[in-house]
Amino acid sequence: MKQLEASLRNQPGYRRLSRKQRKLRRIPTVDYVFRRRVAGKAEVVMMRFLLYRRWSYTLTLTTPARRWRRLQRANKRMVNSFMRRRR
Repeated sequence: MKQLEASLRNQPGYRRLSRKQRKLRRIPTVDYVFRRRVAGKAEVVMMRFLLYRRWSYTLTLTTPARRWRRLQRANKRMVNSFMRRRR
């Protein structure tokens, strides 16, 4: 987990907004939401890591920071559709 965040910190203007660790269907999962600057513009990034023993899946969504509030709910739905909890 420390290596994941260390690699994210290398991005220009990195500022973590949230981090959640949990298990979905017995698979360790980490969700990150952070701000960064790309080409002088701020953006918010949501990432979900599914951590298997020898490999991992990653979903990344980026949104311009000025539109984050308006699109936050839709982005959360998209991230949650990537490996949902069983009901």
